[in-house]
Amino acid sequence: MANKEFIQVCLDEKLKNEAAEVFENLGIDMSTAIRMFLKVVVADKKLPFQTLLPRKKVDKESMSLASKACEDLAEITRQIPLGRVANNKDILEFFEKTYPERKMYPRLLTAEQLDYVPWWRIVSVEGALTRYSGLKLSQQLELLENEGVSVVYDDDNECYVVEDLAETMFTDFKA
Repeated sequence: MANKEFIQVCLDEKLKNEAAEVFENLGIDMSTAIRMFLKVVVADKKLPFQTLLPRKKVDKESMSLASKACEDLAEITRQIPLGRVANNKDILEFFEKTYPERKMYPRLLTAEQLDYVPWWRIVSVEGALTRYSGLKLSQQLELLENEGVSVVYDDDNECYVVEDLAETMFTDFKA
């Protein structure tokens, strides 16, 4: 038998109790759940869910208008909640209405912004998955499915689409 090590975790009592209740309903205890989590991390060599890097503080005053446009687009995109999608047309219309002075600049996220912006939640007007900045379609598919968004293959149009688009669509952007 392998040597056992102990770990100690400090967390909020409410979180601990809520998690313990979920684990009890699943028929496991806290230690087993943590062991399962760690085994998945080791096997897959990654966290079993998508994470975003913390947003870097940006000084917009010293930016060019084009850079400001990219940063504003990133802020809009970050509003799309987990498990929801937004179409690129709605995003661009909101952007142009909110920042009319920047509408002539390219409206693309930069490679650096892709680390802290949920780019995979952007779909076409029809709900089709789109390749964003050369990223793999399979990445977008996996990330959306991990968030509970149902995606199906549309044989007629030969593409993947969000299944319940009306229920999944997010349009409540705030300036």
